[in-house]
Amino acid sequence: MQASLKNFLLILAYLALMSACAPAQVSPSAEQIQAQVASAVAMTVAAESTLIAQAQPAATETLAATQTLIPTLTPILPTVTPLTIVPPSLGGGGGIAVTPGVYGCVFAEFRPRINVFKPGDSFDIVYWIKNTGTKTWSNLELDFMNGTPLTSTSARMLPPLKYGEATTVSFDAKAPMSPGFYEMKWRVEGGLCFPYTDIEVGKPRDP
Repeated sequence: MQASLKNFLLILAYLALMSACAPAQVSPSAEQIQAQVASAVAMTVAAESTLIAQAQPAATETLAATQTLIPTLTPILPTVTPLTIVPPSLGGGGGIAVTPGVYGCVFAEFRPRINVFKPGDSFDIVYWIKNTGTKTWSNLELDFMNGTPLTSTSARMLPPLKYGEATTVSFDAKAPMSPGFYEMKWRVEGGLCFPYTDIEVGKPRDP
């Protein structure tokens, strides 16, 4: 576009030069020269306006194209995954698999009421045992586990017990002959619970 404007101005300059070099009889008057100059100026201004008008749409198109390149950002929200906690399995024993909620047991010691004895004293041991699981007990034993044997019996068969049912188990016991602290621990078959008895044996009685 700038080259076309330049060529146009060169043509006007050439025409003016030819007019100056022509014979005197064909030389234009001052009024004609002024009119030619005014016409050339008007044509130059018109040409520049045309060039500017032609250049403006391209700039507008470039701007519009640039604006469409801006991406639209979409916020990314994290997905919350719930955490699931699995309770551990309880250990078993005696050939019975223990599952939480299926097998359960609680106990209480009813006797002896007083756990201090003299050497060789006889006393009773009584346990209250309850089935807290959902499965009915059948053919389960209460077995001696460890400690000092305070009874002559090392095992006792328990009756069938449904959920929530309880039973009592009693033993004839005897305190050891030597002073000290003693414990006898039992186990409901399968390791459901562990009843126990602690006693203290004091000094022998005075004669």
